[in-house]
Formats: sequence, C-alpha cells, structure tokens
Amino acid sequence: MLLKTNLNYKKINIYKEELEFDMKLSLSKYFENSNYTSDIIDEILDKEFISSNPSYYLYYPYLFNEYFDIHDKKTLDLISISGFLYYKSVILIDDIFDNKDSKNNFNKFFIANICQEETVKIISSFFKIDSSFWDTWNIRKFEYAKAYKMDKTMKNIKSYDEFEKLADYKSAFGKIGIDCLFHLSTNKDKAVYNDVLNSHKLFYTSFQITDDIADYMEDVENDQFNISKHELIKVLGDENIDNYSIKEQNKLMYFKGIASELYSKAIAYTDKAISIMNLGNYSKETLWKNELYSLHNTCISNFLNITGFVETYKVKNKLSNKIQVNNNLKDSIDRSIKYIIDSQDKQGSWNDIFNEAGVSNVWATSYIGYLLSESNVNISNKLLKKASNYLIQNKNSDALWGYNNMWIDDADSSSFALLNIKSDVNINIYFNNWLKFQKKDGGFSTYKDENILLSSLNSSKIKNVKGWTQSHFCVSSVSYLVFVELELTNSDSFKFLRSYLISKLKSYSNIISYWWAGEIYAIHYILLGAVKNKDTELVSICEIIVNKLVKKNEVNYFFKGLMLHTLCLTDNLFIKHNSKVIEIAEQIINKQYTDGSWEEGFSLKIPHPSVIDVNNKDIAWTKDSKGTNIMVSDYNRLFTTASCLTALKKYEERRQQYNN
Repeated sequence: MLLKTNLNYKKINIYKEELEFDMKLSLSKYFENSNYTSDIIDEILDKEFISSNPSYYLYYPYLFNEYFDIHDKKTLDLISISGFLYYKSVILIDDIFDNKDSKNNFNKFFIANICQEETVKIISSFFKIDSSFWDTWNIRKFEYAKAYKMDKTMKNIKSYDEFEKLADYKSAFGKIGIDCLFHLSTNKDKAVYNDVLNSHKLFYTSFQITDDIADYMEDVENDQFNISKHELIKVLGDENIDNYSIKEQNKLMYFKGIASELYSKAIAYTDKAISIMNLGNYSKETLWKNELYSLHNTCISNFLNITGFVETYKVKNKLSNKIQVNNNLKDSIDRSIKYIIDSQDKQGSWNDIFNEAGVSNVWATSYIGYLLSESNVNISNKLLKKASNYLIQNKNSDALWGYNNMWIDDADSSSFALLNIKSDVNINIYFNNWLKFQKKDGGFSTYKDENILLSSLNSSKIKNVKGWTQSHFCVSSVSYLVFVELELTNSDSFKFLRSYLISKLKSYSNIISYWWAGEIYAIHYILLGAVKNKDTELVSICEIIVNKLVKKNEVNYFFKGLMLHTLCLTDNLFIKHNSKVIEIAEQIINKQYTDGSWEEGFSLKIPHPSVIDVNNKDIAWTKDSKGTNIMVSDYNRLFTTASCLTALKKYEERRQQYNN
C-alpha cells in the first residue's frame, strides 16, 4: 500500500478550480431567467451545501469526459448542472427519510422536487422520448430505490459482493452522468463505458467503507446498515453488541482493529479501480484518475492515523515514569540497550514519532539502526541485520525510502537508510537516485518534486510546498555524512555540498535546522562526518560553533544526548569542556527511567509546507501530533533513548581512553 502520486497534480487542480468557478457561474445563469423566486433559487444554490460537499459534484460529467470525448462545452455544462441538481435532490430526500420528525421536511421535499424536475428538463433536451438512454435512466432510478431498501433491511452480509452492490446502487445518481456521456458520444465504445462504470463502482465501495467508519454512530441511530457494525459483531462473536452503548461500540471499532482493517479493504478497492483505468489506452492522467488517487491517499492517511493513534495509546500505557535510583554508567547503557532491543518488532523495524503521516517505521528504523551500528554498543549483528533487511524490503519503487513504508521517499530517510546498508550490492543505484535531491545551491532538500509532494499531502488547502522542497541545512548535514561513509568524497557533488555547508556555518545565523528544534542536531552530524573524513577545516568551524552552543542549558534529552556525543567527538571539545561533559553525562544517567528509556521530548518540528524561514517569529509553534507548525515528541522514546545511549557509549570510550 503506497501513496499514489500525479506528476500533473498542479495543472489538474488548477483546471478543477477553473471548472468549479465556471460551474458556479453557469448554475447562477441557469436560474437567472427562471420563474422561481429568489428564496427558492438561494436554497437550491445554497453556498453552505456546495462548500460542504466535494466540489466535483458541480462538474461530475467532466471527470469522465476524456473517455467519451464530448467537445461541446455548453452540453457538458448543462449535463453537469443536471447532475448537481439531481445530487442535491437525492441528499434532501435522504435527509427527509433520516429525519422524519423534522419540521422542515416539506420545504426540503419541495426543493428536491424542483431539482428533479429541472434535471429531467435538461436531460430531455438531449434525448428524445424513444432514446435508449431512458431505459438506463429507469435502471438507475430502481437501483437507488433498491439501495434505500437494502440500507434499511440488511442486517448482515454473506460476502462483500452484497456490500459492493449496495455502494453501487447508492451512487446511481453519479452513473447517470456517465450514461449521458456514453449515449451522447459518437463512438459508443461499450468496453470503455463498462470500465468506467466498474471503476466508479469500486470507487464508491471504497467511499462507502470510509463513510461507514466516520458515520458509525449516526447510521446505527438511524437503523441503517453499517459495514463497521457488521464487522464488529463478527469480532465480538458470542458477546452481545447491545451490551455496549453506541459510543462504546464506536471506540471498540477502532481499538479492536476493525477500522484499520476496513481502511485496508477500502485501499484495495481504489487500487483495483486505478488498475482498471491504467490499462490499455487509459494511460493518460485524467480528472477521474486524479479523484481515484485522492480517495486512495485519503484512505491511506486515515489508515496511518488510526493505526498510529492506537499504537501510541498502547505504548504510552506501558512506558515507565519511575526514575532509576542508584544508577551508574554501565547499568544505564545496558538498560537502554535492552529497551531498544525489546522495542524492535518482529519485522525488524523500530516505530516512533506520530504525526499526520502516521507513525514512522522506515525513517525511525534507519535512524536508530545507524546510531547503534556507529556507536559500537553491545547489540548483536543479527538484530542490526534484521533492521537492514527491513529497510531493503521497504524501499519505494524508485529504490529510495520515506518516512514510513506507505509515504513517498525523502532525502533524510534515504540518507539514514543508505548509512545502514553501505555494503548492499545495489548501493550505487540507490546513491544515484538519492543524488537527485541535491539542489542548485549544493544543499539537499527533503522532497524534490512539488507535484509528487502535493498529491501525497492530498489537501486542497495546501497549494505551496516550496518550504519542503528547498535546501535544508539539517538534511544536508546528514547528506555530508553519507558521502563520507560511502567514501565518495572526491565527487563534484560532495564538494558542492561541502561549500554549501561551510557558507552556512560561517554565517552563524543560518545554522537553524528546518525540521529540528535544536541547533546541535545539524552540527553534530556535520562534525561526525568531518571527523571521519579528517576534514580539519570543517572540524575547526564546527568546534567554534559548539563552543557557543554548549553554554545553553538544554532540557530536552534528545538534544542533551546529541550535545554529550558531540563534545566527545574531538579531543579539543572533550578536554575544553570536560566539566560540562561530566555534568551532562551525570544528568542523563540520573534521569533514566526504570525501563531503560529517557523522557520523550518535543524535538521534531513540522512547519507548514509553505514556510521558508522556520525562524520567523510570527510562527506560533504548538506541541501537537496533528497539523503543521507543530512540535512533535518521540512517543516511544526511541529517538531520545538512542541519542542518550550512543552518547553515553562514546563518553565511556573517551573516559577509558583518557584513564589509560
């Protein structure tokens, strides 16, 4: 299950915005010369109704026109108007049936009746009374009637074929637009028509699943069939579902894993629909495919958020909050090693950090895996190999890595993955793909393509992602380390990157990390690479900056660990700040929890994709896991624990070196 991306995303969405604007205008003009009062027209064209429903209902036939090739814009606009009016009538009638005691039902029925009359008027202007279109029209009417009956009488299903039929019948109004296009087309290709209808059915089956998850309580209260309840009853087995309130049932749906399983099914349906529309002559990116991608990505996002929410809830309930007493350096290292070993899952991944993209498994595994392998801690090669294998098995189609195994690739996740699999036979292929993240200024961006990123974020509210596609100092710092570890420092790309970093370092104000709340993060990885590369100039520049940063009283243990580790990287820093080194080490040892972890910190920043300068004082950073311009914690404490563990290990080595 991977996000679907569209290289024409921006172009298609500009076209969608133009269509939306044009159709709102066409709707207004259509009713300008009618005999309806302004009150009735206002109700039909209710702005709140339009804004609260998907915009494509304003131009539904346009989604499919590229498969039927109707050239006349006036025809398409009129069919679109009829589609919108019919959709509105269906929603109003559904509302009447669901809220039978509403005092406003007569007015709703009156408006619905007008909408249906206008729909028939428009369509009648295209099809004569003896047209075969009207046979299809009658089929759709009966499908809608069957859908209502099934919704009210179904208690369970024997197979998902029945549920697919329900979803297909419910979307009968949408199929009328496709029917119109087919009957108006000069080349009535039945195979194309059937493929579009089949993909439409799969789309709405997926849509219905997501709708049932979101509307569990409302559907149960209205005595409608809900696939989530059906699955919950199966999971509960002999236990009576009526023992739980509707609110409790809704919670059980999430915590019993039903919602995540259903989203997996929804994703499978969109996958199948996309596969149909990618066959044969359908390779062109169309409006319809764009909607299929969008629903697919919405399902993945919901899946990631639900599974992430459940996981964070479970993890937080098992974490220790008791400080380990009588702790010492050796025991502290051993406990933290055990914590990290016990936290690795069966597949070989470490999971940590939860935000809108879900929980990280790939980036977290690559980050923690590299820290462990680089620090010579007493962890078996088998465990590290398991992590490396997980990374190799979970690379994206372009042989790179993302935040998790469903997200698009990014430079930072790929950097740490490359650091884990240096000896892999395909390392040169991975490296050359990774190089594409380098920008014209020599730095590395987190994401490289605006269209791919925008289609992955899948939000109509996000139009500018230049902040996420510019060069990032923190990402570039790890990129430097990649060149060093892969022994590719003679390349022009490396020299270009090195120049970028030096220019940033020399202007001290430019060393702010885009993604991290502490300046020490980027400096640590540059210095680590410079020491390994024996780059005395870069080492000297970094030491000057560390001499300034060490004066700050860092309370976040992720950054405290990075600072201790950094001070132990060179003789100059270790000797000059020896008392500070000992102080930080003791603070870390004395604040370890009994399970071997350290307190999670809000270390990671998620700026809005449009933000260029994260140091902008107008940005109000909030501690959260949702949205942007937020600071996110490592809920599983793995980033913090790995940081503290590797720092203590380096400190132990330094102590032994100087004691000897």
